Amino acid sequence: METTSYWLMLRPSSHSSDHAIICTYENRQVACMVEKALKQLVKEIAGHPENFDFNWIIEDVEIKRRGNAVTFVINTDLRPSLAEKMMAHACPLDMKNYENFQEFTVHVTAPVELTINEAALILSPEEARLMHWLNSECGMPKIVKRGKKQTFKWIYRGETIYEEGDKIFRLGEDVSIKHLKHWQILM
Repeated sequence: METTSYWLMLRPSSHSSDHAIICTYENRQVACMVEKALKQLVKEIAGHPENFDFNWIIEDVEIKRRGNAVTFVINTDLRPSLAEKMMAHACPLDMKNYENFQEFTVHVTAPVELTINEAALILSPEEARLMHWLNSECGMPKIVKRGKKQTFKWIYRGETIYEEGDKIFRLGEDVSIKHLKHWQILM
């Protein structure tokens, strides 16, 4: 009796999520070296998958560098240990792991003469609470002025907290921004 063997490459299960590792390094040069090494690792895995133990689709890998920070994102139900070890080997100043990673930019438009603190005082209590949370989680916003308006911009990177369809922040207590015309979330 003849047997036939098949090699199947399955996409991670529905239990998987966007797993992310974000490392901040001493300087941009170290971050560039880590970024290059991660891209080389992915290239090697793509060329010889039989030599590696992994549970993810190569095409789904995202590697980004911003200044001295490197982000490695992949859809998997396991921790990406090869990438994690490589990133840790470069001695990051800070290393964060997220199992349900989400990244988005928050834009809040206000009159140009208002400071961030003044804006928080005149906006609704839920807006003030969100702005306070964004300041503590993401740091003070970048401010872009155009004419008589300005936009406060925060970039959030972390665990999933925002539901795009319902426009709801899940911060222990749900906060909807559906009715807030001057709030915009860019995914």
